[in-house]
Amino acid sequence: MITDLKYAFRMLAKSPAFTAVAVITLALGIGANTAIFTVVNGLLLRPLPYAEPDRLVTLKHRQSVLELADVQAQSTSFAAIGGLGTQAADYSGGGEPVQLEVGLVAGDFFGVFGARFSSGRGLVPDDDRLGVPRVLVLTHALWQRQFGGDREIIGRNVTIAGQSYTVIGVTAPEFQSPIPTTEAFAPIHVFYPNAAVSRGAHLLRAYARLRPGVSIEQAQSELRVIDQRLAEANPEENKGRDSVVLSLHERMVGDIRPALLVLLG
Repeated sequence: MITDLKYAFRMLAKSPAFTAVAVITLALGIGANTAIFTVVNGLLLRPLPYAEPDRLVTLKHRQSVLELADVQAQSTSFAAIGGLGTQAADYSGGGEPVQLEVGLVAGDFFGVFGARFSSGRGLVPDDDRLGVPRVLVLTHALWQRQFGGDREIIGRNVTIAGQSYTVIGVTAPEFQSPIPTTEAFAPIHVFYPNAAVSRGAHLLRAYARLRPGVSIEQAQSELRVIDQRLAEANPEENKGRDSVVLSLHERMVGDIRPALLVLLG
């Protein structure tokens, strides 16, 4: 064994160009495999960064604010339910306007994910009503990037889409929005009132936390009954309504799982 190794080293020393190519090839191969495993581990193997992630579900199809409210009122399967859509909007804070991706929040969105805040608080259902003051929650990343980590940000007024909003909270650095591009959060009734009262405005991705002991299959069965009620009550907008309850983890990685597993080999 030792003799073989000595012979191999002598041969490599005699061919430095070949040796360099071999070393670089091995380094690239090991680096690529490490990078692929890191991605697969982060997306497929590691649990979602929320409390009790196995209880988090989403609906396959987008919902309107009114539909989400109906599901919340009629279901018993969910401990909390909320919705999130996104809308590009300009922040005007002096100088050139900066375009932000604003999350439009309905229901108990932050409660679903058990979100924590480094400052202030999150949006609650009472913030999402017509005629209430305009309030805004910043992501930790936006707070640092756009506002310099200003510790006096709570209570400050900022202009989004030409309207003044009062900052009431900054998310904790570890909080991840299920829509990763989201930079700030506003109540949908306040930000987009016309859409909030339209049953046909399917802007929201619905997220929910199952009650302890409730399975996805049980929630799905209950949603079928609710869908039938909504179709009968609102035949024009909800005819053929077919809600599909999915594990949030499966929804977030399902489309890319085959490709990642192929890369991993």
